[in-house]
Amino acid sequence: MAELTAGNFYWTGYKPAGQNPLYRYTRGNKSFGTALSHQGGAGGCTGYSWNEAGNWVVQSAGFTNDPDNPGGYIEGFYYEEASRTPRGTDNVFFSGLSPDDPGIEGYYPASECLFGGILGGTYTDGGSWETGTGFGLPGQIDGNALKIFVEDSYSTHRGASFELGNVFGSTFGQSFLGASADIDIRGLTGLFGLTGRMGFQITNFDGTTANFFGNTFYGFTSGGTGNSAAGFSALGQVINGYWDRGFIQRGDYYVGTDAGSTFYGMTHATESLYRSIVTGISNGDVKMQISPFVNGATSFGLTMNEPGPRGNKNFGDFAQLFPHGIQSRSFILNGGLSAGRDGVTAFSGGTDNKVEQPQLSIKSETLTIRGDASVNLNHSRIAKQSFVLSKCQFNYNGGIINQAIFDREDIDYLGKPKTAASILDTEVTNSVVISGGGLQTRTEAGGTYTGDDDANSDGSNTVDRDVSGARPVTYVRPTNTIPTVEIDAFRHGNVIIEGAATTLNMKPELPHRNGEGSQGKVFINKPLNDSDRITYSSINLKSFNDAENISGTKDNNLLFLNAGLTIDDLIINAGTVAVGGGIGDRKITVVKGEMSSKAVLKARSETNPSYQGFKIGDDFTGITTNAEGILISHPAANIEFSTGHYVLASFADGNTGADTGFQRPGSAVPIPPKGG
Repeated sequence: MAELTAGNFYWTGYKPAGQNPLYRYTRGNKSFGTALSHQGGAGGCTGYSWNEAGNWVVQSAGFTNDPDNPGGYIEGFYYEEASRTPRGTDNVFFSGLSPDDPGIEGYYPASECLFGGILGGTYTDGGSWETGTGFGLPGQIDGNALKIFVEDSYSTHRGASFELGNVFGSTFGQSFLGASADIDIRGLTGLFGLTGRMGFQITNFDGTTANFFGNTFYGFTSGGTGNSAAGFSALGQVINGYWDRGFIQRGDYYVGTDAGSTFYGMTHATESLYRSIVTGISNGDVKMQISPFVNGATSFGLTMNEPGPRGNKNFGDFAQLFPHGIQSRSFILNGGLSAGRDGVTAFSGGTDNKVEQPQLSIKSETLTIRGDASVNLNHSRIAKQSFVLSKCQFNYNGGIINQAIFDREDIDYLGKPKTAASILDTEVTNSVVISGGGLQTRTEAGGTYTGDDDANSDGSNTVDRDVSGARPVTYVRPTNTIPTVEIDAFRHGNVIIEGAATTLNMKPELPHRNGEGSQGKVFINKPLNDSDRITYSSINLKSFNDAENISGTKDNNLLFLNAGLTIDDLIINAGTVAVGGGIGDRKITVVKGEMSSKAVLKARSETNPSYQGFKIGDDFTGITTNAEGILISHPAANIEFSTGHYVLASFADGNTGADTGFQRPGSAVPIPPKGG
């Protein structure tokens, strides 16, 4: 099959298991490919790795290719083995496949996709597809996938709950080997035209070596193995302090250094080195993995095949070849290559320490999740939107995400929680949107039911469950100030924001039959650093949820403040804003705002009577001209003060309502008596 420039990839997992129709998946099965080794899985089994072409099929358009049906597939498409793994410009599907699908022999997926994807950079702008080796276009190797879909059939096809990506700890309950040593290689323009003094040696993790020599017979697009039949010689003696080796032997490789009539720069030198080392890897003399090469690149990475400190070897160590004690690093630099970060010429990072399981890291324009199985992404990049549309536990750790949209069809109020989301230590460049949801339903056998839920008025035996407003839980800890957080769900559960946002818009959720105590709540919590103070430019508790046709009350739109923060503009059209139980002694300042008839502001701590950190208004030098404080637009608005609050009140210019400012007493104002 020709190399795909773009394709529609479908995950199958481990094919021998999938071809067995009676196979039942067992989590932690270690027999899927090479277990507990680096080959094929970045520390795990090949059957779980994104980076194995054998775990994928490609959907191709056409009516032929069916050996049992020469007339072709009537569907107009068929599936065939993938020649590579998904990367930039591809569409990726996680869904069920069976012999009913043209070209499929078996029942898939047979195993979970748990790790692989991209490596490198900070994963915000960096990162190349781990198996994108070769000389492809930049958009293929370091670009985003176009779309990734996770369907419900991905996990339900085998009656299992397949996860996409590893959880943050260990899924299999087994230990993986430590980290592999690696090094950065950078080509220099001085590489070209060099022979004798262009030479270096690579030492593998097991102590075996491979030698590389400059050869002016070949240019940068060449690179390979030499032997006595190759027609050139590197000589066999030390001349003027430089080693000339003689006829190239097995384990020796040439690096093309012929510049020809054209000036070659750093990128050409890098490619010449890259091609030579690839040949060494193909022959088995270089026991390492090489990073993807993008046209125009000036560096690449090498990683030892086996983890452990024995892979921490020098790059370019010619001590055993040179009797005159010539320094290996001088050969590297004078020979036209810079090895290692900051000029360090040794592989580093190899350890015997047990590590957590490898991670799944992706880059995609969009991610759409319709299945209920857990999705766990680490250090990934979603350039446009991620859509969570089902009862999925969604864990996103690190990296960057443009817009996270949770528009769930329903919520699991009963049983083991699955509907939850965490976006941790992630840059959110656009917004977090929490929508959708509904009451969980259950059909009772025999038309009977037990429990506290109300039966349907039409006499059916389908029961709407409204047990608790605590689900789902959505935890957001951004590394930046989120531009917008929008909450308009039927049931949003508990939303915890540990950080700042420019705008927070909250719409009321369905009133719970058990009252405020069972409603979902939104919490603004303190950052991990207690000294941090965060700012919200605007917080708006709206009076009507137009997405779900729900009117607001004082009880069904609840915000709790547990952080030291400043709110520039607080608008409470319906709902309650309160000091949370975790406030400690952190200060809260509301610069200005407005309250309507269904608004409550609890400017006191219900758990700490001595708390005196809440202030409304921040400039009291000219209260009527600056118009800071809160405008009361209806007499039914309610503000609960704390003992010791000092209140300044005046009418704002041009308003028929009132603005109210609060501050603790200053030196010019006597402190009111305790209890007064």
